[in-house]
Amino acid sequence: MNNILVVEETYDLEEILQNYNKLVTQIKQESFYHNEIFNTEFETMINKLFEGKKRR
Repeated sequence: MNNILVVEETYDLEEILQNYNKLVTQIKQESFYHNEIFNTEFETMINKLFEGKKRR
């Protein structure tokens, strides 16, 4: 239970508590997706940075 869910309006609290598992699962999936995008873009940047350079 290491998740922080922001409740901007108190009337949303009940719905958030009832749907906690669903919300946390969705957050984890989105986080994984964003990590995959970051890793791919970072790898591309590193490959471009070292393009044409010889390894020792």
